Amino acid sequence: MRRWIHFAFTAVTFLYVVTGMGISDYRLIEGLSLGLLTKERSHWVHGNLLQLFTVLLFLHIYLKVRPRLQRNTSPQDE
Repeated sequence: MRRWIHFAFTAVTFLYVVTGMGISDYRLIEGLSLGLLTKERSHWVHGNLLQLFTVLLFLHIYLKVRPRLQRNTSPQDE
C-alpha cells in the first residue's frame, strides 16, 4: 500500500505541475500534449486535483513519520 500511495502522490504531483503550466503557458503545453490539455481543461483538472493532492500529501507524510511515532510511544523497558 505504501508503494501505491507514493506512486500516486508522484503522479498527481506531476499532473499538478503540468496542468499549472498549462494554465500559465498554455500554448506550449497544448502543443506538447497534441491539443489534449487546453487552457480551460488544464484549469479544470488543476482545480480538481487540489483535494486529491492534499490527501495524498498527508498520507505520504504520515507513512514516513509513523514508524518514528510508534517507536517513541512504545512502552519503555524497565
